[in-house]
Amino acid sequence: MDKKESRIKWEGKGLHKPLQSFSVFEPNGQLLYDDMYAFIAYLQKERNCSIATSGCKIISIRQFWKYLKIKAHLIENNIVEELKVLKQAKRIFNLEDYIRLLMSVEDSLRNYCSVYLNLNCTLHLVELTNLNVDQISAQSVTMIGKSDKKRQIYLTPAAKNAVNVWLIERNNYHPHDNALFSSNRGVRLTTRAIQIVIKNS
Repeated sequence: MDKKESRIKWEGKGLHKPLQSFSVFEPNGQLLYDDMYAFIAYLQKERNCSIATSGCKIISIRQFWKYLKIKAHLIENNIVEELKVLKQAKRIFNLEDYIRLLMSVEDSLRNYCSVYLNLNCTLHLVELTNLNVDQISAQSVTMIGKSDKKRQIYLTPAAKNAVNVWLIERNNYHPHDNALFSSNRGVRLTTRAIQIVIKNS
């Protein structure tokens, strides 16, 4: 570490207590704005922390300094008030990702069908979870939007096959309602459940 980075001591306590992951030992008791960015650089370069992990620590630091100033009245200036949370670069979803995602869910007819409709019919997760069986026809899906406005989304042969195969398997889930996608307990699948499937794929 360089001179500025040496003011920060890493103790590696874990994400559940981010504020314990560093301590300041500046001889004169002052902490500079640049020191915080030096600490962030240290997390990423030396500790190989992800942007998400570093972001959690930044938020914790900002909240702690806010407490020191507003609640505890121990400091006059909040030097980390403008400390920015790092943003993760957007990743382009390419053909390799597309194939990998579909292959990862092919063992579950429900997950495969929901992911396939999400990718190929540009259906949002909330639209997928709100879909009912009676909205599916031989050639299309009828989406119902605000003010009961309807729009037709035509299914490709592969999409129709994924839906038809899933509809047969769906009976084994003993669905409690008309939801197209049901959980193992027979209730309507949530957007969070689909998010987890995609995240773990």
